[in-house]
Amino acid sequence: MRAAGFELRLAEPGHRTSIVMVRHDDPAGAVKHLAANDVIVDYRPGYVRFSPHFYNTEGEVDRSIEVLRAFGA
Repeated sequence: MRAAGFELRLAEPGHRTSIVMVRHDDPAGAVKHLAANDVIVDYRPGYVRFSPHFYNTEGEVDRSIEVLRAFGA
């Protein structure tokens, strides 16, 4: 996400989970755009919330970044 130009909100090392919070000016709109492109995520105020797990492939994660980038930061 950082390489794609997005700002992340992360917990301190040792307290992290697989949840990735991506700063976004329009998180609700981004979630709708992602869902329309078969990427299911959620949002919190000011952030798009990704929850990748072991069953997600690297390609799926890369695609989700590209779909979000296509919507804009």
